[in-house]
Formats: sequence, C-alpha cells, structure tokens
Amino acid sequence: LAAVEAALADMRRAAGQIDEGDVRSGDAFDRADVTFHQAMALAGGNRVLTYLFEAMEGALLQAFEASRNSQPRSEALLQEVCDEHARIIDCVRARDAKAATEAMHALIMRAEVGLRLAMEGWALGSAVRQ
Repeated sequence: LAAVEAALADMRRAAGQIDEGDVRSGDAFDRADVTFHQAMALAGGNRVLTYLFEAMEGALLQAFEASRNSQPRSEALLQEVCDEHARIIDCVRARDAKAATEAMHALIMRAEVGLRLAMEGWALGSAVRQ
C-alpha cells in the first residue's frame, strides 16, 4: 500500500498547487489519480485489473481532462476527492471489503457525473455550431 499512499500524497500536493484559472494545472492531479488506481489494483494482487489500468491509462487521462474542461476545479474540491481516496485506503487497511467497495463506487459515481457533464457540454457545443 506504500505506492497507493504515495500516489495519494502526490494527488494532495497537486491539489495544493491547482491554479483555478489554468485548465492544464490539473494534469499532475489526474496522473497521480490514475497512478493511485493502478497501485490499488496491484496491491490487491489482481494482475488482470492492473493490466487493464495500464492499457486504459491514456483513455482515463483524456476522460479526466474532458471532465476538468467542463467544470471548474478548486483546491477544496480536489482535497475532497483526496479524502474519498483516503477512505478507500482506510477500508482496505481495515480489511473491510464491503466498505471499500462502497467507497470506490462513490468515487466512480463522482467521476461519472463529471464525464457526463463534459459529454453534455460537447453535445451542446456541437448543436450550437450546427
């Protein structure tokens, strides 16, 4: 879990350096977020999931970027996301699979909302251009 915690520390550091006016300043946060999930899959011993995360890394980063472009991020918001990731670590350390699953599900739902907002923005922009 040391790699998972290191990725979370990188996420917190990047959140503290976010420039709310600069869309690109979230890149480091997003890379650390993907690393967190890759490390969590590896820590769980699931090689298939680990390989899937490696294969999907580019697509995940693009999805995060799309989400970032569709809604502003703040340090407070990103620290909240970090807290949600920390909750997952706490559940894993406690060996509470049910709580870890629920915490991960909540995190995935947050990401889904962000991605849906981005997709709606694309659809709206496309309709306006036509």
